[in-house]
Amino acid sequence: MAIRKRLGHSPLGYSMLGNSNFDFIPDRNPKPKPVPLEKEVTVEETPPKKIASYYLNEDILTDLKLYAKVNKQTYSSVVEDSIRLYLRTAGWL
Repeated sequence: MAIRKRLGHSPLGYSMLGNSNFDFIPDRNPKPKPVPLEKEVTVEETPPKKIASYYLNEDILTDLKLYAKVNKQTYSSVVEDSIRLYLRTAGWL
């Protein structure tokens, strides 16, 4: 029988699954920590809308579009505000 020299122990000879610890491996791509928001963001519910079709004179349409452009509003919001103002002055709202 020949005598063999041992070069040390083999890690394959036993299992250390219960004692495994990988804390020594550094994270190469760290993710930034999320910053908590100071105030809660709320989503406003918009009232239901319907499409209305109506005929207007071209000069009124031109004036409404010019007014919307000067005041940096949308055309539909100017028309809606105009109708609301008219209904308020007529006593309907």
